[in-house]
Parts: sequence; C-alpha cells; structure tokens
Amino acid sequence: MKFLSKSLTIKNCTNPNQFALTFDDGPNNLTQKHLEFFERKNVKVTFFFIANRLEDPKMARIVKKALQKGHQIGNHNYFHQNITAKLENATEVDVLQYMKKSTKIFHKIIGVAPKYFRPPFGDITNRICEMLKKFHFQIALWNLDSEDWYWEKEGRDKLKVVQTFTDELNRKERKRSYISLQHEKSKNLEAEFERLNYIIDLIRMKGFQFVPIWKCINDSSAYFNNDELAIFDI
Repeated sequence: MKFLSKSLTIKNCTNPNQFALTFDDGPNNLTQKHLEFFERKNVKVTFFFIANRLEDPKMARIVKKALQKGHQIGNHNYFHQNITAKLENATEVDVLQYMKKSTKIFHKIIGVAPKYFRPPFGDITNRICEMLKKFHFQIALWNLDSEDWYWEKEGRDKLKVVQTFTDELNRKERKRSYISLQHEKSKNLEAEFERLNYIIDLIRMKGFQFVPIWKCINDSSAYFNNDELAIFDI
C-alpha cells in the first residue's frame, strides 16, 4: 500500500479488544459455505463484495442472506479493478460517476448501499481518498494481512495463514485491536474451515470480541442514509 494519511483510511478498530474479520472478492460459491460456518461459530464478519457479481440472481440471494444474518456488506468496486490506475487523473465528478455504478447496484439488489469501500489490491492514493470522503465513503484497509491470496496462488497449503495469526496474537506487544484481510478463495474447503476454526478459537482465547468494522469504530451505520444517497441519484 502507498503511504496514506491516517485520517483518510481505517486500518484498526477504535475499541480495544475487538477484532474485525474481513473477506474480499466475493460473492461466490464459497460465500454460502462461509455463512453456514460463521453461524455455527456465532461470528459476524465484513464481506467486501464485487458489485457486478450481484447481477447474478444466485449471488444476489447469497448477499441478501449475508445481510439478513447480520454481517456487514462492503463495496469492493464494480469490477476487481485497480482504482488508482483508473482514476489517476480523475476529477471529483469523474470519481462520483465511477462510484455511482457499484453503489446503485448494491442499493437496487439488496436495498442498502455500503458506505465502506475497500479498493482492490488495497491500492489507493490520498487524493482519491479525499474525494471519496467528500461523498461520505469510509475507506477500509487492515492492520493484519493473512497473505492467504499468496499461498493460494502458489498452490500451497495455507498453513502460513494460521502461523500469521498465531505469531501476531502471541506477540508481547500485540495490537489493541485488529482488522484482518482474507479472501474468499480456496481450493481445499476442508482445510479452509479447519484454518478458520483454529483462527477464530485463538482470537477468542486471546480475549477479543468479533464485530463488523462499522461497530468496531463506533459508527452509526454501515450504509448510506437517504440524504447521503441523494448524491448518487438514489
């Protein structure tokens, strides 16, 4: 990630001893299985969904279910596209038009529009952040990267993911709160849920409470209100 002003992005919870698990790149077939698993574990997470996938009725049903179950729905762009490259020389009007497409899709299909936005690849500039903030977006990043995408890409077992969490939470000077980054990608579902089960139990054992991002920073809502939606012509 580029150097970003702390005032422009969210990288950790405001409240101590809270942990926000976040998952990028859905919805997909794994999302439904995640929902079933998180219900058994009594955990609420934040999903950053790619908006164009909601146009598939099957995926739309899954996202609606995630919302109904109390998980936070975040915006991960209309396509999984590098926003910095796309909007490098954009004006405020350009940025607003760009964000309208994904915002309208979410609102049309699930009835709410996420104000929490995570740029694909975590790639964004201070300039773009400043423009997004004017439109009331919250730019959500992380302070614990599982690097699960790397291990999946390498075709290796993602035991390194477990080690990442274990090493961080066992550190003497560990952080007071966490927002972690994971992805909804796995070639081995049995191993995926074995890892998640271990990670969740470890986090709880260390005294952390699971919450979606909007709650861990004491926000009033995860979604735009009617006045904020007016700028998107909704």
